[in-house]
Amino acid sequence: MEVGALEVPTIEVVRTTEVPAIEAERTRAEPTEGVRPPPAKEEAEEDETVGSHMVECAKLTHEWVEALVDMSEQATQELAKGSAAIDRVAGLEARVAELEVRSRHLEADKVKAKDALRKEKRVM
Repeated sequence: MEVGALEVPTIEVVRTTEVPAIEAERTRAEPTEGVRPPPAKEEAEEDETVGSHMVECAKLTHEWVEALVDMSEQATQELAKGSAAIDRVAGLEARVAELEVRSRHLEADKVKAKDALRKEKRVM
């Protein structure tokens, strides 16, 4: 599984202000009245701070996602290793069972050979 970097879009802050119709009419009649002064320095700094916090949050979220993807890949690899180990153990258990059967056959053949040897010694 391949994971690429994610691009974090730029976050823009948009402000809207609803103006009642009466106030809008007055603003058209008297253009200098009702014009909003530029934001105060504190308000601009607050907007910058909020914006920078949002960018930091986006970066942190991106880092968390990358970490989670890495952990997921590691877990997948560990599961694959575990599965391979289980298959290996099953193969070894089957081999042990085969060797036990072979051992019993050899033991039975040994007993038969001893009996045959005893019979031969009696005949002589």
